[in-house]
Amino acid sequence: MLARVITYGLVVAVLTGLGIWGSNFFFGEEAQKAIPRAVAPAQARSEHRADGGQDAGGSGPRVQEIADDLTVLSVSGNAEHQPDGATDWTVLEEGALLKGRQILKTGGDSRLTLGVGNKSRVELDERAELRLKDITSQGHQFQLIEGRISVDYKEQGRRVRIENRDGTAVAEAEEGIFTVLGTGTTVAVATKTGRVDLSAGGQTVEVAAGQQSVVEQGGVPAAPRPIPVDVMLRVVDPGCLVQRNAFLVVKGRADEGSRVTVDGEDVELGPDGNFAKGVGLKVGKNRIVIEAVDASGNQKRKVLPCVIVDPGAPIEKVDIKWGPSS
Repeated sequence: MLARVITYGLVVAVLTGLGIWGSNFFFGEEAQKAIPRAVAPAQARSEHRADGGQDAGGSGPRVQEIADDLTVLSVSGNAEHQPDGATDWTVLEEGALLKGRQILKTGGDSRLTLGVGNKSRVELDERAELRLKDITSQGHQFQLIEGRISVDYKEQGRRVRIENRDGTAVAEAEEGIFTVLGTGTTVAVATKTGRVDLSAGGQTVEVAAGQQSVVEQGGVPAAPRPIPVDVMLRVVDPGCLVQRNAFLVVKGRADEGSRVTVDGEDVELGPDGNFAKGVGLKVGKNRIVIEAVDASGNQKRKVLPCVIVDPGAPIEKVDIKWGPSS
């Protein structure tokens, strides 16, 4: 009986050893080398991330998604785009993807909202023109040719950079909500949240939340000051007058850095905010509209309701003889 038990034990031991050897031979190191590692792509994705963050449950850095395209989120009115090198403008529609360098523009009473990166957006106000420049792992770069844009930027580890028409003034931020207004002769920045670095003429100022700063062409940024609650617009009103000449010089004053239009045409402001704009009139009654908007979006309108042109009016009916300013 004892001999039988010992024999049985030896047989089991031998079979077990043969089983282990066979497993190592067929499923061990040599077999593993021949089997593709299906998890390699997932592991590769979890081993690199620009900001050095960690995957949940993992020890390696992970990749941060970078959106190289800009998406048209909404269009109100008329908005068009023109790729660099092209001559034709194409209508923009909601949902369109924008790739590469190109220029976007909006018409009167129009708005365009773009999705930027993963979480951010840029909105173009009416009669604005914006060039899409470089999109890199460091951030998004735009050129504001004219008009006003609103920026809501939240791309962690990246920056948004907005330069003016000739590149002499630059607004940069890592995160925040702010607006930039370019008139061709001035650049104004108003910050709602976060902070914006405004640079020009070799100097930089930090425009904190609730502040704005203005750069005149060829100058340096003004010291930041609180955002005005209202935009100033003063216009010399001739009243309801009769004149023989079909021409009028509209004069007034607005806040520095504001965009002023007379009957929809941009007016250049002087260093003190004064402006003068010649307007052609028609025979009969004329209505002239003057509008101003500042960097933060405050708007004001003045109307000259009844400038009357009558070339044959007798002298006793002519109140003022209008003409070009001297």
